[in-house]
Amino acid sequence: SGSSVVTLGVRSAQVIVAAARAGADTVWFVVDPSQPGVVVDGRNGTDKTVDVGVLRLDGYACAADSVLTGIDDDRARCVVVALTAAAASGT
Repeated sequence: SGSSVVTLGVRSAQVIVAAARAGADTVWFVVDPSQPGVVVDGRNGTDKTVDVGVLRLDGYACAADSVLTGIDDDRARCVVVALTAAAASGT
């Protein structure tokens, strides 16, 4: 259970990659937004060409086969920063 920050493209996503803390570790997993316990709340953004929203998980049970392995947290953070910068610059 938990919620994300306001996220670009989450309202139209058919598959969402999410991360959660499990003790000292980060667990990365795939979320199907059509599953029970998954809600995407829309938000009004300033760029009307891109949807934005908040992902909320309430009692969502992550299936074992949806867990992603081998993801380095620092590298994932760098990729997110690069993609966000590219989106912000209009490319």
